[in-house]
Amino acid sequence: MTDTGVFSGGPNGTITLTGVLSSLKIKLINGGHFEINNGEQTVQIPVENSEIFSKYDWDLFNQEKVELKDSGAKFSDLSGQVRIRPDIDKRGWHNLKPGEAIPFGTHISTGAASSVVIILPDGVKFFLEPNTEIVINEPSEKTSHSQILYGSMKVTVEKKIQDESLEIDMDQAVIEISGTTLLLEEMDGKSTLKVIEGTVNYKSKVDNKTILVRTGEMVVATKDGM
Repeated sequence: MTDTGVFSGGPNGTITLTGVLSSLKIKLINGGHFEINNGEQTVQIPVENSEIFSKYDWDLFNQEKVELKDSGAKFSDLSGQVRIRPDIDKRGWHNLKPGEAIPFGTHISTGAASSVVIILPDGVKFFLEPNTEIVINEPSEKTSHSQILYGSMKVTVEKKIQDESLEIDMDQAVIEISGTTLLLEEMDGKSTLKVIEGTVNYKSKVDNKTILVRTGEMVVATKDGM
């Protein structure tokens, strides 16, 4: 008698077997490898070509599809390879398309020799340098909140944001600005700020120490503080 099995589908699907192999538990993990457990030990088998799991919308397998809220951000001056993905889908990277909406939670990544300008609804502009990744987060009641994960970018606030400030989260610090031009760099555990014009409140995540950084000044925050 031949044993049979069924794969449920999707990047985190399971394989159910019948017959003498029915006790095996086989699960695909994020489209990258299979985990096989026989009750005593677990073996991992890599997927040599996982491209299929990034080509299709596997949310179709979910009972409820998450509706993503448009951030209203636009982009311009795109050069080279610029990719985006929703925060809820780590394997959902795809090239940014002309006119494509940028929902809250979107990760934006530039490749080598690539750049893009992201324009928020309040006029704030992010000039992403090559090899940079940021996240456009949903703002709170008083704060527009974005995050730079790595790389470098220039931020310009051409006029004071009425009744609110712009908060940008870095690895080792949080900066708060209301009208200025600055450069940010996230590299090797160092969060660097250089103010071109204006003033910025710079807060260390280590000791919550906050300092005021003025025009022409630079500060670096690390895991040890500022």
